[in-house]
Amino acid sequence: MYQKKGESVVQYHVRLRLQVAKCGFTDPDNVIRSKILQTMRDKKLRREAMVKRYTLQLLLEHAANKEDIDRQVQVMEQKLAPDQERVNRIHPRRTQKPKDKRKPRPPRDDKKEGACQFYGIDHKGPRSTCPASGKTCGLCSKKREPVPLVGRFDAEIESISTGSRTIATFPVAKGTTKSRPLLSVDTRVELGLLHLTNATHEKKRETASQVCAPSTDPVVSKLTSEYHEVFSAQKAAKEEQRVKELGIIEAVTDRVPNTAILRPVTEALTVEDIKLWLEGATVFSVLDMNEGYHQLELDEDSRHLTTVYGTDCKMRYTRLNYGTI
Repeated sequence: MYQKKGESVVQYHVRLRLQVAKCGFTDPDNVIRSKILQTMRDKKLRREAMVKRYTLQLLLEHAANKEDIDRQVQVMEQKLAPDQERVNRIHPRRTQKPKDKRKPRPPRDDKKEGACQFYGIDHKGPRSTCPASGKTCGLCSKKREPVPLVGRFDAEIESISTGSRTIATFPVAKGTTKSRPLLSVDTRVELGLLHLTNATHEKKRETASQVCAPSTDPVVSKLTSEYHEVFSAQKAAKEEQRVKELGIIEAVTDRVPNTAILRPVTEALTVEDIKLWLEGATVFSVLDMNEGYHQLELDEDSRHLTTVYGTDCKMRYTRLNYGTI
């Protein structure tokens, strides 16, 4: 429950008293006092009651007195306030300036060659032959005529993100345009804001010997020297050679490593979970399931799905590998 707008604290207290009577609290006055302090609308009175630790009776008395004073002050202010006259603002009439008569343009020599006054590049012929004439705007999809240019200037610009600098040519248009200033592709490349590539290639994977190259970090060097068998990939190479001799994997050269099989997310059991499962058990049996998946041979058409990177080349399984099912 909350105190309603326009409701006095005494009226709010009566509503709370009726609700508390239904619950059977041992100290209803304390419950009502706490509820009033939490939900009353007068913040100043709430602060005062909490600082001075008012009882419920004192809180109701101060609230009633303050509400009476607020009503009296409001009535007095309304009587003393002068009559306000409404004044409608009159806007001055706007006079339009006479339009300047445009001066006739001098005849243009269509055969004259040079920088186009609308596009800023050199081309032959009249305005209709300008590369920008009649083109569709990529922003608004409307056909617009080229904006007349009044000149060009060179300036050095610097990229805040990359720190690179270059000199670019900026055309100056006549009048105002809604389009934002743009940088050309060449300028963005020079500033390091854009990287262009004209070829796609597969990134060459580093071999195990390259990955495990000696490090200059003393901590890393200590670990690699202490666990040389692990970091030199000798242990992985031995295991790879073992399963290769058993016919479980085979080398391939024309296959891309598998990207279809998703890595499963398995929640490992804790010791407490295992103890709960084995609670009350007295007889146990041992079943050796080591490399049980490898007992199932893969079809020739399905083996490419298991292609992975080995220590020195790409390998694929000839038998079912772990994690596929």
